Amino acid sequence: GQWEFPNVEVWTSAKADGKKEKKDKAKSKAAIEVPIIDPTKRSKALDSFISGILDEPIAKKKRKQIKDAPITHIFSHVCHTMWIEYNHLDEDIALNKRWKLENGREAGWMSEDDMKDVGITSGVHKILAKVK
Repeated sequence: GQWEFPNVEVWTSAKADGKKEKKDKAKSKAAIEVPIIDPTKRSKALDSFISGILDEPIAKKKRKQIKDAPITHIFSHVCHTMWIEYNHLDEDIALNKRWKLENGREAGWMSEDDMKDVGITSGVHKILAKVK
């Protein structure tokens, strides 16, 4: 499988209309305007997610935000708008440590060199380029 960075969904186009109904072909071709989610709400959602998967000292470390603009990534017909928060960790962490999340997905630490040897998504490549 491909590796991704931890991420949290705070809005989807399915939430835009509030209910599921048969798609009107004219409606489905119309562009959906993605709202700008308050940065505090985004950070709180990420805090909650990260505190559930990482050791407390790392989870509590203050993250930096890229505030100029989100990264837009289109995969097939799905458009992702990604607001990036990141850290450069100085701690000694076990880069080979892997663990299972509650949803059954595998999580783990890896260096940039490790990422070259495994499958990472093109969205991850975009994020790495932005935070360098």
